[in-house]
Amino acid sequence: MAKEKVGVALIGAGSISEMHGRGLAACSHAEYIGVFDPDTDRAKSNAEKFGGKLFESVDQILEDLSVDAVHVLSPHDFHVPHTLACLEAGKHVLVEKPVAYQIAQIKKLQEAATKAKRLCVPGHNYIHVPSIRRAKRLIDSGRLGDIYGF
Repeated sequence: MAKEKVGVALIGAGSISEMHGRGLAACSHAEYIGVFDPDTDRAKSNAEKFGGKLFESVDQILEDLSVDAVHVLSPHDFHVPHTLACLEAGKHVLVEKPVAYQIAQIKKLQEAATKAKRLCVPGHNYIHVPSIRRAKRLIDSGRLGDIYGF
């Protein structure tokens, strides 16, 4: 029998965690379990705001059986190691951008996800912003000419 809600924890309680917390609160199929951040005050504030618990370490998240998925919102240098740890622990992962600095790292994440039979998806939320979609249409139409940087 499938679980009614997916238990989700956050690694990282920076400014982006606010959007993730609101998103989880609005999703009837997700349950915000809690958050870890080395800045305990920031993590505590996030946990209180969204009704979850304060994890004292990443390892606590990995060991918690109520956590099915993790949003990796940590500083960029930690994206790959945190994501690998989550996948190896059997958690699904949404990892904020940039996912990694090198294609080889992304391939390593893909292999780990395949091996664990878990989802590992990037958090590219801005692709749906109307101004970005309009820019994409203009670029594709050729009306802007050759694009050399963005």
